[in-house]
Amino acid sequence: MKRKMVENIEEKVSKTDENLSTTSEKIQEKMVYHSEEKEKVSNNGKRDENDANDKEYKNDKTDKNKDTSSSKPSEKKDEEIDKRFLVDAKKVSMSSIRKQLEFYFSEGNLRRDRFLRERLEAAKDDMVDIDILLTFNRIKDYLGLPKNVPKTSLTTAENRSILADAVKASDVVKVNEDRFRMGRKRRVDMKYERHDFDPKRTIVVEGFPLDCKFEEVRKAIISVYDESKIDYIKLRRVPENENPRSHSQEKLQERSKMEFRGDVFVELKTPNDSNMFQKNVRDIRCRGLRIRSAKPLVKWLQCTRIKRRQTEKTVNKRKRSESDSKPEYEYLGLL
Repeated sequence: MKRKMVENIEEKVSKTDENLSTTSEKIQEKMVYHSEEKEKVSNNGKRDENDANDKEYKNDKTDKNKDTSSSKPSEKKDEEIDKRFLVDAKKVSMSSIRKQLEFYFSEGNLRRDRFLRERLEAAKDDMVDIDILLTFNRIKDYLGLPKNVPKTSLTTAENRSILADAVKASDVVKVNEDRFRMGRKRRVDMKYERHDFDPKRTIVVEGFPLDCKFEEVRKAIISVYDESKIDYIKLRRVPENENPRSHSQEKLQERSKMEFRGDVFVELKTPNDSNMFQKNVRDIRCRGLRIRSAKPLVKWLQCTRIKRRQTEKTVNKRKRSESDSKPEYEYLGLL
């Protein structure tokens, strides 16, 4: 009996040992498996990081290549534009540019040119950027540039220097030290209104053909009198129908139908110049043209303008009084 019991105990102990060994083997296998999995995960993470870094590096390379590739054609385009719109200073007429700039800054033009006048009044130094003057179509024509020239090719240092050099000997226009801005040497007197002429300095030349253009009229007047003493030349245009202008679409139609009637306003620098113009200019009379003082015509224009304003004021007052006299329930739509 004792032997059987001992054998049974030994069998149980051996079985437990076997079970323990198998469990320990399983645990070791699991530990090895987990360690391998951890290594795989860490390796995968490193690979992912490396892949991400590689992707970023590749993206940076591609972006740089894109930037360089995109910049290269733009540089080529800029080079083409610059070559296409380069101005040869030797072929430019400096005297014509100087005269045109002196006209822009003349008292007669500034009284009517609202765009340029407002910029001069807003500036502390009473000057305007030369880049603004380069955008004017007449300046583009003198530089030999088309009207649709890009701004980058127009506002260049070479073009600025051409305009600055053109007014070196001017008595009207000056340039600042940086040669970036331009203005008048003397402040302009804005005593008269925008559309008015100074009667003491203005002369009317009558008898021009109705199909004459402004350039033809200007050349005819300049050929008989010094251009430097002339401040402003304007063709008198009158609407086809002599009806007063309104603030509706008819006003635009009347403006488009303005016709030249053969009369030209010539505003000179001083009253003495106007007297000399009337005395010494005989060639104009030989051409069938007539000269007379502009005082009655200017006064008539001023009177008609004042009358027009008065009629507009009375009409507006009448409309306001009619609107104020209406009862409130009429505005509400109860009637």
